[in-house]
Amino acid sequence: NLRKITASGYKSLGYDGLYSAYTKTDLNEKGYINDYYSNVTSWSASSMKTCGNYKAEGDCFNREHSIPKSWWGGTTSNQGCDVYIVVPTDGYVNNRRSAYPFGEVGNVKYASKNNYCLLGESSISSYSGTVFEPNDEWKGDFARIYFYALARWNNSENWTSGDGSVVFSGSLSKNCGLTDYALNLFLK
Repeated sequence: NLRKITASGYKSLGYDGLYSAYTKTDLNEKGYINDYYSNVTSWSASSMKTCGNYKAEGDCFNREHSIPKSWWGGTTSNQGCDVYIVVPTDGYVNNRRSAYPFGEVGNVKYASKNNYCLLGESSISSYSGTVFEPNDEWKGDFARIYFYALARWNNSENWTSGDGSVVFSGSLSKNCGLTDYALNLFLK
């Protein structure tokens, strides 16, 4: 029933429409576009440099699939251009995140400037692989994105390619489609 409700009235902006959407959906109190992965950028609607090439954090802005698109097949349509799932981020840090699941980092392999986001070994005992830890200010947003995706997109519990199986269980009958690891992490 939730999928029916969330699909009602949904209008895709398309993948190319996301950058202009961010100028309306993700402006912070200073008039800059929120960057979910870096606290050193200050892109306004008029100064936003979208990614092409980057060498360091702060070079350009990117559209980040907070649920990696490789987990469901790599499309940029449907969930691949959903403004609730695809968020504005720094291009360089987004590249470092790759398709790793979210988690809490124990041993840090990479830290963005000011230790804003971390990449490294999971500190949660139920998963020992590499995870990406966003800054505390965005953790609740990312948890809600994953809960929303399960409520909105058909078959999302089966987005288990690659590390997707760390998060999605393949069945709605347990944890509404999440693994025990992901449910505990997102509720936290």
